[in-house]
Amino acid sequence: MRNVRLLNLTLLITINLIITATTYAHSFGNSWQIQIKDAAVTNSEYVTLEDIGKVYGNPPNGVWEKLAIIPLWPAPKTPGTPMRINKPKLEQALKQSLGDAASLCILPSNLVIQKNGSVIYEDELRKRTQKAIEKAYPAIASEGDLSSYHLPAYIFLENDTQTVEIVLPPISAKRISLQFVVKDLTGNSIRQYTGTVLVSIWHLAPTVNKPLNKGDYIEPTNITWIKKNIAFFKDSLWDGKGGPWQVKRAIGAGQPIYQTDIEQLALIKKDHVIDLVYKNKCVVLKIKAKALEEGPLGKTIKVQNLQSNKTIYARVKDSNTVETE
Repeated sequence: MRNVRLLNLTLLITINLIITATTYAHSFGNSWQIQIKDAAVTNSEYVTLEDIGKVYGNPPNGVWEKLAIIPLWPAPKTPGTPMRINKPKLEQALKQSLGDAASLCILPSNLVIQKNGSVIYEDELRKRTQKAIEKAYPAIASEGDLSSYHLPAYIFLENDTQTVEIVLPPISAKRISLQFVVKDLTGNSIRQYTGTVLVSIWHLAPTVNKPLNKGDYIEPTNITWIKKNIAFFKDSLWDGKGGPWQVKRAIGAGQPIYQTDIEQLALIKKDHVIDLVYKNKCVVLKIKAKALEEGPLGKTIKVQNLQSNKTIYARVKDSNTVETE
C-alpha cells in the first residue's frame, strides 16, 4: 500500500509540474528556449531535461528548476553504452512528458544518451587540441594560429579511468590530421576518432606593389615585405637577395614572389645580333649570330648562325657574347 501511495504521489507531482510548465510555455515561450544537446550523460534511472538541455534566454523565476527535474524516459539499461534517439522519436517523447512545454525545446537531428561516464564536447576538444599543439610547438603561440577546426562533435567516456590522448603529426603550415585516442587505465587504446585543423604561421614575404609582366626587372622600389600565412604558399619564397632579377611570369600586385618566379636579368635579348664564339683546344672562331631567345649570364640559349643559318645552343658569356664548344 505504501508503494502505491508513493507512486501516486510521484505521478501527481509530475502532472502538476507538467501543468505548471505548460502554463509557463504559453506565457513566456517567446522569451527563452531550451537547446537539446546532441550528446548527454545521465547519472540517474531516468533522463531529465537537466541532463539533456541547456537554457538560452531568461526563463521566469523557478520555471527551469521545475522543468529540469521532470522524468522524461528511462535511462539506458547498460551503463557506458550510448543510446541514439532520432529527432521524430525525441520530439514524441518530449511531448508525452512535457505536453505543450515541449515547444520550448530546440531539437538536434539525433540525441545520443549514455548512462554514467562522461562526454567531452567539441568546444572542449578544441581547447585541448590548441593546448597540445602549442605545448609541442611553442612557436605556434607566438607566430601562428589555429583555425577551421573539423573535430568530433563529442566523445563518450565510459568511466573516470578512461582518458583521451591527442596524437599530433609533424606540424607544418597547412591543414593537419589529428587523432583522438580513448585509452583505459592501463594505456590500451579503446577507440579512435579523427579530426583536422588549419595551422597558420605568419612570415614576412616579398610582394610586388604593382603588377609585373614577364621579363620585367625587379627593382627594390617594387618590393614590399608583408606578413602572410605560409600555409597558402605554393613554393619557396624568394629571399630578396642576389640579382639583378627579372620575373619569369606575370605577378599581380600584392602577390608573393617565389624563387621559381624569378631569374637573373637577361644579358642577351631575343632577336639581338651577337657574337657567337666557337672554341676548342686548337681554334677560336667568332662569327655573328642572332639570339632566338633571351638569357642571363651562364644560361644556354638557342641562337642562329648568320653564316650557315643553322640553329645551335650556346652559353651566355656576357651582354654581347655566347660561346659553344
